[in-house]
Amino acid sequence: MKKTMALLLAGALLCSTAATAAAADSGTKYIGTAEELAQAISQQQDGQHWVLASGEYDLSQELMAQYADIQIGGQGGFYFPITADDLTVTGSGDTVLTSSYQTANGAWATQNFITVEGDGVTLQGLDLHSKQEVNKAIEVLGQDVSLRDLELLPTSDGNSGSIYFNPQNDARSVGSAVLQNVSLHSWISARSDTVAGGTIALDGVTVDFTGLDEYAASGYGPISQNSCFAVRGGLTVKVDDSVADLQQQVVSRLPDGTRLELADGTYCANLSAAGDLTVVGSSRNGTILLFDEQARNPQNYGSSTVNPVVYGAGDLTLCHLTVTGPAAQHGGIDGVYGRGDLHIEDVAITDIRCEGDGQKICGVQCGKAILAAGSGDVTVLDTAITDFQKQAIDVNTSGHLTVSGCEIRGAGKQGIIAQNGIVVRQGSAQIQNTAISELVYEADNEWSHGSVGVYALGGAQVAADDVALKGVDNTYAAGDEAAITVVEDNITYKFTATSDEPQIVEIRALEIKLDLTELKLEMGATARLGAVVEPANTTLPLCWSSSNEQVATVKDGLITTTGTGETTITVTVGELSASCAVVVTAPATEPEQPDQKPDEKDPAPEQPDKDDTQPPAEQTPTDEAADTGEHTLPLLALATVSLVAVGVTAGKRRRR
Repeated sequence: MKKTMALLLAGALLCSTAATAAAADSGTKYIGTAEELAQAISQQQDGQHWVLASGEYDLSQELMAQYADIQIGGQGGFYFPITADDLTVTGSGDTVLTSSYQTANGAWATQNFITVEGDGVTLQGLDLHSKQEVNKAIEVLGQDVSLRDLELLPTSDGNSGSIYFNPQNDARSVGSAVLQNVSLHSWISARSDTVAGGTIALDGVTVDFTGLDEYAASGYGPISQNSCFAVRGGLTVKVDDSVADLQQQVVSRLPDGTRLELADGTYCANLSAAGDLTVVGSSRNGTILLFDEQARNPQNYGSSTVNPVVYGAGDLTLCHLTVTGPAAQHGGIDGVYGRGDLHIEDVAITDIRCEGDGQKICGVQCGKAILAAGSGDVTVLDTAITDFQKQAIDVNTSGHLTVSGCEIRGAGKQGIIAQNGIVVRQGSAQIQNTAISELVYEADNEWSHGSVGVYALGGAQVAADDVALKGVDNTYAAGDEAAITVVEDNITYKFTATSDEPQIVEIRALEIKLDLTELKLEMGATARLGAVVEPANTTLPLCWSSSNEQVATVKDGLITTTGTGETTITVTVGELSASCAVVVTAPATEPEQPDQKPDEKDPAPEQPDKDDTQPPAEQTPTDEAADTGEHTLPLLALATVSLVAVGVTAGKRRRR
């Protein structure tokens, strides 16, 4: 491991013998061999600074004999005891401390590789490779100890040995301890029964708890639960699915501000973080957080109770993983709930639903995929929310909601429960580049307006830009003085709710056209007209009519001829209309061929009776005479969604 400070000191090894002696007199020792290190340990004094050259230092049994009489707690025979105060050990370059002396974990002295009894000790720029049967790589008994730029290397079984704080002063205080740029393949221990005071600052620390199968039991975890830990510059904890209980072993112990990295696998656990937490998976499909129905974690959300798979009392971030259910029994299931800043990116949230009634969903008012409360900001990016039961996103925060690049898909047509896409209960929101679909409530209930794509309440200010809504009962709803601004096709609409009385708010049509203005048909033919409305998301219905139903009738643009003559087909939307002139003629028929004798000339063809005709098949209408055969004009799809508002007094729109 390369260490910046160590490299600055490496040049000192080139000093002359006289300069080295002078440095030793001032408390600095330059060490280049294991023998010199053993001698320094045996002669250690307060305030010394040892500078170790690059290389491996093997503290063998023979070398350990030189300082076996150093006593700590009445015992001797430690691998690497430090009893002096304010001692600094610095490695320059790649400096590895190890021991070829293998002992079983028995007496205290055999359990540790480095034992620090002194106060104010600093270890920096070192790699530690403990004995094979390792327990504690470093045990800290003193106060104000700093461990900087250290890598605790794993043995063949993957365990590097732990860092264990066990202060021996009367206050059981670690003082101001520091771990900076330290990595280990084990755990950091500062148990509440051994550490009662002081602070352990964590800066750039990585605890890799993966691959430690023998420590998968619930009694082991990557770090102790103790308020003495303070994440100052970052703590990363790596875990795989060999842990028995992700919540109890890991999450419940993590200090505020930890980054938790989860390897590929399925983790059946409901997570609850008391402080700030970032959870990062290996990939959206690789890391799965599965709802644990036997360990529900009920939380209050307004006047209701929710049961999230992941809950954060502080700031919560989730990236590159899947959160999933379902619940098999009634009792509630929800997805992710944050009470501080909530950031969700590249996450799949699916099956947040209850199968308790034997169907895909049930009528219980649970199944909210994302919830937020408090005053934090909520950001949801590049996330897919599918097969939820009630709401995809439900936020009740005074902060700002950002939704971008997301897919929201409900349960489709069903009469069990009215679903909503995004509900904003206060604060502000920006929703963009997002698709919302499959929200159709078929039950005929007077108290329900059906499902809604985006619902604003409590004075919320919501802006929606490039939001695609398909298969949704109502696109937007507003109430309680909330306002929604919608931008679609370069047209901006703004709606403000001023009371609690429900009403339908119209998005008026600005223009309507038919694809044909003239049409000729033969009697018995059918044809379809296509209407184009701007804007496409108008909430007003299309009304079709014929001026002469004795000639032709029309329904939803489909023209059916009933007799010969002329009629006008008109489509109306609001105060706008468009028309097509239709002429229906008698169909042409093939002449009958009379019997002929070989010598007779062909007589003039007989004219068929007008009533002796066969009805032709459906024709393709053209501006010229129509051909016979089965043809249909394409129908240009119209938006059939609506915007529901509660107490909207006016709907304004303006062109950009």
